[in-house]
Amino acid sequence: MVSVNRLSGLISGMDTDSLVKSLVSSQSSKVNKMKQQQQLLEWKRADYRDLNSKVLDLRNSAFNMKLQGSYLTKSATSSQDGAVSVTGTSSANAGQYNIEVSSLAKGASLTSGVIGANDVLYANGESMTINGQTITFTGDTKAADLVNLINAKSTDTGVKASYDTTMQRVFFSTMKTGTSAQIDIGGASVASKLKLASAAGTSQGLTTTSAIPFGAGGAPQNITLKVGSKDYTYSLSATDKVGDLLNKINQDFGTTGITAQVDGGRIVLNNPSGQAVSFTSGDATMLAGLGLDAALDTAYNPTAVKTTGQNAKVKFNGVEGSYESNTFSISGMTITAKTTTTSPATLTVNQDTDAVFKTIKDFVDKYNTLIDTVNTKVSESYDRDYQPLTDEQKEAMSEDDIKKWEEKAKVGLLSRDSILSSGLSSFRQAFSEGMTGMSSTMNSLAQIGISSTLNTNGVVQGTYLDKGKIYIDEAKLKKAIADNPDEVMKLFTANDGNSTTSSGDGLAVRLYDRADAIITKITAKAGTAASSSLKSYEIGKSMSDLTTRISREEVRIADMQDRYYTQFARMESYLSKMNSQSSWLSQQTG
Repeated sequence: MVSVNRLSGLISGMDTDSLVKSLVSSQSSKVNKMKQQQQLLEWKRADYRDLNSKVLDLRNSAFNMKLQGSYLTKSATSSQDGAVSVTGTSSANAGQYNIEVSSLAKGASLTSGVIGANDVLYANGESMTINGQTITFTGDTKAADLVNLINAKSTDTGVKASYDTTMQRVFFSTMKTGTSAQIDIGGASVASKLKLASAAGTSQGLTTTSAIPFGAGGAPQNITLKVGSKDYTYSLSATDKVGDLLNKINQDFGTTGITAQVDGGRIVLNNPSGQAVSFTSGDATMLAGLGLDAALDTAYNPTAVKTTGQNAKVKFNGVEGSYESNTFSISGMTITAKTTTTSPATLTVNQDTDAVFKTIKDFVDKYNTLIDTVNTKVSESYDRDYQPLTDEQKEAMSEDDIKKWEEKAKVGLLSRDSILSSGLSSFRQAFSEGMTGMSSTMNSLAQIGISSTLNTNGVVQGTYLDKGKIYIDEAKLKKAIADNPDEVMKLFTANDGNSTTSSGDGLAVRLYDRADAIITKITAKAGTAASSSLKSYEIGKSMSDLTTRISREEVRIADMQDRYYTQFARMESYLSKMNSQSSWLSQQTG
């Protein structure tokens, strides 16, 4: 295409631009019509895709409704919800159960002695380990620095640390609970650096689960921990273990400043303040077995300090269980222990009729919403007087007028659409077709109160004008769920595996398959938002062809315009010469 000097009518006085525009108007009209066709296809594609997303939403719901778990929802309650809460899962069996909580799961914890915020704990090159992970110090390390280094490794160690400036102590804690949770700190002079000066007995071979070594008769006894001048007395029963004694001591940490643990097979007291400590009891055998009858070894200063958490201990219907977390599962129930119990709590599990009813009702509501939308689209009338606006038409209109025009132009683009109409028919058949292989007493949706027409206490719902909407007799459906939950479930979930007929399938299976078929057809017609090529679906191919034709026509129009402008330029040049000659002749004959 050659560039043309478009000088308009300087000699002739003609409006060359208007003349050229008029001469190519026929071709320009063809381009405008093709652009209008392309715009209609874009709007139609958008309508298809919007409906496809709604059908996809119904198909996803139908998939969930095919699963038996949607109909096996259980409700569970606890007679002591403040101590033990419970929720039921689909695998829980209806009934009543008893549970006792003797101890809660706890994480491991450790507390340093008094450490000033500016005290240097570790020097450059020193190191420590936490649960096998090495932390190397690259400079003078203070409490806040130590905390940051420990927390940076918490993903690997499972241990977090914090420093309180008021109490001037570093607090270590595990991120999990249970006996597998531990804090194992190693390295040179760990205890002295963290001021964990410890006192310990001499007895060996103890664990937290070791029985308390009571004397004759194993009668319950008291044991008294004397810290400075103050006594702390703990009652121990014949069922208590060494870990139970340690828990009792650790619960008083806030007032004693002392924690207890088993380390190297003996009881160790973390005594950062170095207070005088002693134990007394009326049962000398017990003290000796615990290694607490001899003088406490205040010089004990380990290079490794280890403490572990404890499991929750419960008794469920008389059977003891141990769990690392306070939330655990038993017989399909999710149970959370909040505190210990003094008497058994009763857990009651029932079929959750309301939840199943809501699941079915929500599904039917979603189906009805889709039916309304599709019926509206296929029933709309298309007004051919409202075609997409050309660029020139838009230039002469306000934005508000353009918006109103296009709203009318978009109406009815899917009127009487065959894909949607046949899809509606297939949905209606899913509800109306008989079901084989079901219970002899419950083999249709109408028997559980789901139908396109209902007569409830003389009130009629549903006619042919509703075009396939479904109604629910709530009382009838709730009674069916309560009386025959398995049979209600089968009306939705049954699948006989026969691909040639759906007579042996439940409603959810039928609707899933039919929604899937509609999605496949619409996708072939209009593609999806993720479609990478216009050539991959029918409307896209038409749009692509129009783009090619429009481009070709626009080139032809540009060539025609150049040719006409060239011809007018030659005419102007000829007129200019004629005027010059006329002027010369006039001068000669003047």
